[in-house]
Amino acid sequence: MKDPKVVDVVYKYSHIFFRYETEKTVSLLTKSVRNFTPIKLMPGLMNIPDQKRVHGIELLRYCIEELRSREKSLHNILIFFYATSPKEKLPELIELMKKGRLEFDLDFGLRLFKNYKMVEAQIIVYGKMYLYGEAVALALEHNK
Repeated sequence: MKDPKVVDVVYKYSHIFFRYETEKTVSLLTKSVRNFTPIKLMPGLMNIPDQKRVHGIELLRYCIEELRSREKSLHNILIFFYATSPKEKLPELIELMKKGRLEFDLDFGLRLFKNYKMVEAQIIVYGKMYLYGEAVALALEHNK
């Protein structure tokens, strides 16, 4: 779809589309719409129900990896969605972090990972913050 009016409708009503038709909205954006500005979807992204966050992860990864979005707020939402999703998704997050593909706020990430007891993610963030002593201590404490 190349009609900019379609994208404008998605932006305007994203809070409704993401809440009630999460999977279809993600599919529309990733498969049919050619040009969209991911940051304009923020209100809708924050409205995705907990049980549908895996679809939000899919869209955010598309925005970061395919559209090359460097918006820190989108990266922050992505790590939040990973933290609040089933733990089977954790290896994906760790892989993205190790590859350096995420540009999230490190203080936010550290607080989030501590809160959700995501030790390996905490260790990576400590390393990015040059807090190697804390990283090593945490790794030793948890046999990582």
